[in-house]
Amino acid sequence: MSENNLRNEHQIKALWSTARFIFLLCARRSGKTHLMKYKICKKLRLSPKGSNVLYMAPSNPQAKALMWNDLEELFIQFNWEYTANISGQYFKLTGGRRVYILGAEKFNRIRGMNFYHIFLDEFAFYTKKFSDLWRALRPTLSDTFDGNGGGGATLATTPDGKATEAYEVYMKALTDPEWQVFSWHTADNPYIPAEEIEAAKRELDEMSFRQEYEAAWMSKEGLAYYNFD
Repeated sequence: MSENNLRNEHQIKALWSTARFIFLLCARRSGKTHLMKYKICKKLRLSPKGSNVLYMAPSNPQAKALMWNDLEELFIQFNWEYTANISGQYFKLTGGRRVYILGAEKFNRIRGMNFYHIFLDEFAFYTKKFSDLWRALRPTLSDTFDGNGGGGATLATTPDGKATEAYEVYMKALTDPEWQVFSWHTADNPYIPAEEIEAAKRELDEMSFRQEYEAAWMSKEGLAYYNFD
């Protein structure tokens, strides 16, 4: 998996991390979904025959828009044999390996399945409670845990304030030895011009800029008019 296709050192470190659970706290347009498609391919390549991998976004249309075409382009680029099952929302590769691309509203589809690795993109913005979703997803990893990369998960999101389940997961990830946290800003993406980031900084209020462009957990409770005199 070539590092030349990634955009900054944070992505490269996250790609090769051996932690079972990974938390990607990233700013907008920083390349976290770009990283995840390469990490999906890495997990597929390392997984045993018959393994399943799951990519999940906040909604079904979002999951397809963010990952389906880009992942298929990577399969072609790598010269991998695959078939696309559009109705089933998965790609099938050699050795019976499958990668499912679903929205969080379809989480009941995964009950009874097992996954070599799951990817949850923008999970702070799921309409389902994360605790309910994780209760369904966590057992799907137990069959495939092998201490060598199987049975893990990558959770990625931009922050949505401290009074959220995503923030609670983040705080747990900072201290749990099974987790590793990676974080980077929009400015770390070399494809975003510096002048564009400076323009956004002038146009947005400070809290919004820090949350969206610097991946900072902001707290606005009780501050309905925080940006006014």
